[in-house]
Amino acid sequence: NYMITNLIAGQYASFNISQAGSNLPVIIGYSLTGAGPTNTLYGIVDMSQPIRILASLQSDTSGNVSFNPLVPLGASGITLYTQAKCGNLLSNSLALTVQ
Repeated sequence: NYMITNLIAGQYASFNISQAGSNLPVIIGYSLTGAGPTNTLYGIVDMSQPIRILASLQSDTSGNVSFNPLVPLGASGITLYTQAKCGNLLSNSLALTVQ
């Protein structure tokens, strides 16, 4: 379960993943060009090339991940296409416009 809240330029956003599995590597990927689909080494993702890594993290013992980046001031109006890889599984995808 992947959620993003407070995606507002100049503020800290909250990226949260739950049920990822205990102590697993988690990669959050993003694209600014579209919702794919794109075939990758990790499976078919809902992001268009180029796909970049936003963060490489690790889930806690409960399978939760939290990441709170500062959203750039100039990002207002940009649509962020994003999905996470949790261990060997892909999360739900999100397409959100920065406020």
